[in-house]
Amino acid sequence: MFAGYKFASQEVSWLRRDVLLFANSIGIPAADLHFLYELHPRFMVFPTYPLILPFKLTDQEVVEFYDRNATNTIPGAPDLDLRYAVDGQRELTIYKPLPTASTGSKFELQNKVIGIYDKGLAGSAFDTEQVIVDSVTGEVYTTTRSVSFVPKQGNWGGPRVLMVTTIHFTLFQAQG
Repeated sequence: MFAGYKFASQEVSWLRRDVLLFANSIGIPAADLHFLYELHPRFMVFPTYPLILPFKLTDQEVVEFYDRNATNTIPGAPDLDLRYAVDGQRELTIYKPLPTASTGSKFELQNKVIGIYDKGLAGSAFDTEQVIVDSVTGEVYTTTRSVSFVPKQGNWGGPRVLMVTTIHFTLFQAQG
């Protein structure tokens, strides 16, 4: 039905400033200076930074995410109001660490629907996969599998089964 539906690819970009703000905003301690100081010889992107790129895309200003995505309809899918969605789970696979800035490169977000599941009166589960890819080389940097739950928006007659996955985190150790 709607499983496998692919949204149009979208460009993503970031600056070193974005990487620094992210590391500071999630409370990286000073002991991990290689995430917090852009002149550190091993300066690198914190591994979970790719999780925000589907929200940020190329914006350098505050993002009104819901307005931007209001027209992202999925053929045959129920009309869910994603303003009420909450994170259910995320699985992040890192194939290659992101560079500290996307300047000089071109990256894109490829987003597809794994499934939308009717959970009855409780609501619906929305399962997606986001891939960050170098648009020139085709090299995949990260894949994120996200399941969001949309409360009180169920009973639309869709499939009820959601396959539960195990979440694995692998962090890259700075070299040097």
